[in-house]
Amino acid sequence: MRMTNPLHFTENHRFIIYRDFSLSPLDLRMMSIIYQPMAGAYAISLYTLLNQQLPADRIGYTAADQLRKLFLSLGIEPNERGRKLLIEQFSKLEAVGLLHTFRTELSQTEEYIYEFRLSAPLNPTEFFQTQHLLLLLRDKLGKYPVLALRADLEGTLQPDVDDPYGIREELSMPFYEIFSLDSQTVDLEFEQASKSSKVKELTPESEHKEEDRLQYNHIIRRFPKNSVNRQHVEKLKDHEDDLVLINYLAEKYRLTLKEMCQLLDEEGVFTTKGKLLNDQLEHKANETFLQSRKREESVEWGSVGQADASRNQMAAVSQDTNPHSDDSSSSLKVPDWLVEQYDISAYNKMLSSDPHTQVLRVLVAPNISRPTLNLFSKLNLYYRLPDAVLNVLIHHIRTTKLPWKENYIEKMAASLQGEQILTFTQAVEYFRKESEARSGVAKPTGSNNKKTTGFKDKASHKPKIPIFRATEQDEPLSAEAKEEIKRKMRQFGKVT
Repeated sequence: MRMTNPLHFTENHRFIIYRDFSLSPLDLRMMSIIYQPMAGAYAISLYTLLNQQLPADRIGYTAADQLRKLFLSLGIEPNERGRKLLIEQFSKLEAVGLLHTFRTELSQTEEYIYEFRLSAPLNPTEFFQTQHLLLLLRDKLGKYPVLALRADLEGTLQPDVDDPYGIREELSMPFYEIFSLDSQTVDLEFEQASKSSKVKELTPESEHKEEDRLQYNHIIRRFPKNSVNRQHVEKLKDHEDDLVLINYLAEKYRLTLKEMCQLLDEEGVFTTKGKLLNDQLEHKANETFLQSRKREESVEWGSVGQADASRNQMAAVSQDTNPHSDDSSSSLKVPDWLVEQYDISAYNKMLSSDPHTQVLRVLVAPNISRPTLNLFSKLNLYYRLPDAVLNVLIHHIRTTKLPWKENYIEKMAASLQGEQILTFTQAVEYFRKESEARSGVAKPTGSNNKKTTGFKDKASHKPKIPIFRATEQDEPLSAEAKEEIKRKMRQFGKVT
């Protein structure tokens, strides 16, 4: 248990216990002869006490109670020394995998409440396959006692029935050969009730998946109470569009809840009237993402996007998602190396709705170099190209095997910007026309009038110089003509 301040763990703090199993006789034996030599009798006594707070025939959570109950039950004084001793026993149980401890700060009362989540001891097979626990037990007991315990816990097959050459077949009957279910009637109420369990696990914020939506209560719980922007963040409860944008940026930048709260706490994110400034939040999120990417090159990253274009893009996505699934003219062909992973509908949906950096991970490589990431971030932030358009651009470059150069990609982006390509459908049409024009120029034609353009083609032609060659019609000079030529040359002083 990581505890920096002992005053955060006193007898006045409350705790709850969660358990989703019941100890069997084998588990009790493992606790006494395996776990007790590793963690100590005091720690195992604490585990037994926590396990007994919930009846053996029930699972789930206990009612909240004060830590004073644990101090008094174990005979520990609730002073500084006693708190350190109890924390040490919790730490031992956590180290051997029998306990996980979480702490939650309640938003209303600012009170710390502890959750002790018990885990069942490993069975003998799992334990002796866990290297670090096996080595710890060897250090505590020695090699030969550990081997003796293993032989005592695991039964072996007798030699008279252990025939490696025997023919073995499975005689088990599957479920649907014995039972039949009534699939004609659909009970929606029963299905909904079976999916929503009454016993809900309190997952700590550190275990929240990054793809989960950031709720208002998550943000306000982590946001500093003395912050200047606190009053503006509280207004997000009534502005669903701002929460949608925050979740969009958090997903694209792979920002955690803590990082998003830090961005919302910075100066210049809100106006004096409390309006969220999309551009400022987008640029700060981009800087945070690039800095974290610079520190950890090998971290799998998600996506960077355009804040202003996010809402327009999401509206365009909703308009484009349905057409390209039915109309083949506005859909793109799946590349050969992704045919086994995507069908044409799922692939086009990914291009039209996912952030461009997610598409880079799919079409280029799982880990993208920083120059490529900076290039497409610039196209997204400064060229104002939506993610759907950039996704089609990436698809076009990869499938047509065009050069992956910064200047070339920027020129294509400038053309898209000049043509006002802002939706997925427009980008598909634009690049389809480009491909048709390129293939039309490349095809040989029957006419000899080839149109040559470009400085290179013009510079390659040399000027035509007339060349005089002797022909058969030329007759030799007569003697009189030769004399006339010599006479004229003497006049000019060329011949003496």
